[in-house]
Amino acid sequence: MEGIDFEKFFKIQTTGMKMALCHPDTKHDIYWLLKSFLLHGQYSMIFVFLCNSVLIDISKHDYFNAFRNCVPVAIYICNVFEYVMLIKHRKTIGKLITLMRDDFNKIPNLDSRSKSAVFEYINNSTWIMKNWLFFFFLMFSSIWIFIVKGIILSTYYAAKGEFRLVPFHDMYYTDYIDRNRDSNLFIFAFTYVMGINYTCCCTMIYLCALPLGPIFMLHVCGLLELIIIKFENVFEKDNVNERLNEIVKDLQYVYGFVEDINTCFTFMYEVILKQTMI
Repeated sequence: MEGIDFEKFFKIQTTGMKMALCHPDTKHDIYWLLKSFLLHGQYSMIFVFLCNSVLIDISKHDYFNAFRNCVPVAIYICNVFEYVMLIKHRKTIGKLITLMRDDFNKIPNLDSRSKSAVFEYINNSTWIMKNWLFFFFLMFSSIWIFIVKGIILSTYYAAKGEFRLVPFHDMYYTDYIDRNRDSNLFIFAFTYVMGINYTCCCTMIYLCALPLGPIFMLHVCGLLELIIIKFENVFEKDNVNERLNEIVKDLQYVYGFVEDINTCFTFMYEVILKQTMI
């Protein structure tokens, strides 16, 4: 077995984080601020419209639509917390990625048994990445559900002689937009694109945060497996003190790695669990 290319192995994850502008290597300068504004500006604008729509629905005692619009509002709030945590702990996450990269570079120097143990957990991480990709496409395909629904309903109304454009997500924007949305193609397209952008941003941020913790923890499991292998028959060989000292250093390294994971992801995964319930 040979070592693995870290960047190639985590290409999906790193690409997603770079697209969301939350990768540890992303420079935080004026260009980052501008790109963040362009990326998240419409995202936040829809959030404001949704909050306003909820208030309007409540004032009209339309609690069903109010509750329906509260769901994307809650998802936005959870995503903001997750994104803030990714930005806040970007240096620590970058440190963990660097440590993993260094550990992967040491794989060719391991014996065959240690390599097999390490690659077992690497394969588990691969399974997570594959499911991450599948889950991404599954969530992304949900956009097409709304698009197809709009096409079918628009066709249905046209067949009845009452043609009207069906929005991506039916909600209250402003009096002007609501009055002209069905008759003005530009306004309709604007609201439609913003709805799609909102869904894409929610999906991208959620999936940037979701796989990181399990991937890091599986790496820790691989490190612990190497320590177990080292500890076997340690007293039956020479240089016992030296070997024990090496094991202690490895354990300290693992404890530090786990501490950094807890620092970065404890609060984030509490938010993710609550978001999943929504």
